[in-house]
Amino acid sequence: MQQTRHSIKINLNTSNATIAKVIKKLIGLIPQTDFFENKLGGPGCIVQMDKTMLNFKCKSHRGRSRENKTDSLCILEYNGNIKRIFAQIIRNKKQNTLIPIICRQVASGSIIWTDEHKNYQNLRFFNNIHDTVCHKMNL
Repeated sequence: MQQTRHSIKINLNTSNATIAKVIKKLIGLIPQTDFFENKLGGPGCIVQMDKTMLNFKCKSHRGRSRENKTDSLCILEYNGNIKRIFAQIIRNKKQNTLIPIICRQVASGSIIWTDEHKNYQNLRFFNNIHDTVCHKMNL
């Protein structure tokens, strides 16, 4: 992002403050996707979810920066192909953060596939069928 801002600044001969205002305005125009009214999945439908870390590498391309760490939860509805997708930035990967988001976006009775992360363990108690995949296994 810094590289892009620098290029814009040079090419348009504008200030960092102006670029920041334009980016903020553009981000504000992106619609918020919320499937609360028409939830993902449903009885017998497959819903897959996983967390991902969105951060940039440290200087010299070694390791990851703890200060620049952003996690997100991605949920997708799958029926032979991807139907709909929900993604949200999350504060942390704790169960009390993940479960309310999942319950708000995923319909009861869905078949939920996740990785083996411990914070997904209780999904079966929320009227869903829950199964896991192991990222370490190559099939």
